[in-house]
Amino acid sequence: MQKNLSKEQLFDYFAGKSSLLVKSDVETWLKAPAHAELYYAWLEEWERQHLHWQPDTEHAFNQLQNRMATQEDSATETGQTPSRPLWRRSWWVAAASILLLLGVSYLFRNVFLYRTYTTEYGSLQNVQLEDGTLVNLNANSTLRVPRFGFGTDTRQVLLEGEAYFSVTHTATHQKFVVKTNRDFSIEVLGTEFAVRERAQGMQVVLDKGKVKVHYGKANQPITMKPGDLVTLNNGEQAKLKQTTKPQVYSAWRNHRFVFERTSLREVGYLLKDNYGIEVKINSEALAKRTISGEIEAKNAEDLIEALSEVFDLKIIKNENSITIIDSI
Repeated sequence: MQKNLSKEQLFDYFAGKSSLLVKSDVETWLKAPAHAELYYAWLEEWERQHLHWQPDTEHAFNQLQNRMATQEDSATETGQTPSRPLWRRSWWVAAASILLLLGVSYLFRNVFLYRTYTTEYGSLQNVQLEDGTLVNLNANSTLRVPRFGFGTDTRQVLLEGEAYFSVTHTATHQKFVVKTNRDFSIEVLGTEFAVRERAQGMQVVLDKGKVKVHYGKANQPITMKPGDLVTLNNGEQAKLKQTTKPQVYSAWRNHRFVFERTSLREVGYLLKDNYGIEVKINSEALAKRTISGEIEAKNAEDLIEALSEVFDLKIIKNENSITIIDSI
């Protein structure tokens, strides 16, 4: 049965605030020809309320110059002596121009300096860097790469979210560094590893090679070997342990989700991070319940349905969230 969608739901959809579940409902709703006219009418109304405005700094500066020239002409016609010498006014205009340019450059420095790759909820992207390094970017993630190439000493990229790096070793042994918004970075020469930078903390899992993890105010970095797993919580407490299956932590590259005594609370974090879906669990005991197994899912709907069937959970779908209730 097809859902009826409200104007508010469509407005959230136009603004990009809808979860994948609501996006799916909109696509289904649009299959009915009778809904197309209403859709475009609401879209036009939403666009009128959300006009896109870009500041025209050049026009504003020209207006300022014209206004100053008008004031100068007016003072000359009335026989008044200008309050400041012309050279001082010219200097002020030049200084204002420099400050404006510096301000704009600061605000848009990332646009100038970096090429940005961004994935939406539920989508993956492969990025090939100029040195041959391959980056698999997970959903809801951003990778920034120097627009004008790497330097001679270090190849450095910026990551927000989750990614898997297959780093190419260079003839000059040039370091490769992955930096995050937190005080956390990974330094390598040539290796394969997974990085996750989410609200709950940081995680690095090494498949091949050797890496050094720099974090917080620690004097010594953590040197990792294959199979090592390093986690860093929001209190900047790092933990190092061994895992026999490091590939489990990058199974998302093949649309697989591997759970090994994973709590339902952690599953909720996964759905939020990867699909933008808020997860509510009706009891603390249920939130601590752990699940183990493997699920292959191409989208949020497949994953939620599989979780319900495989682990005997009752899941109620809402507009932008789901509620997990123990079926027992």
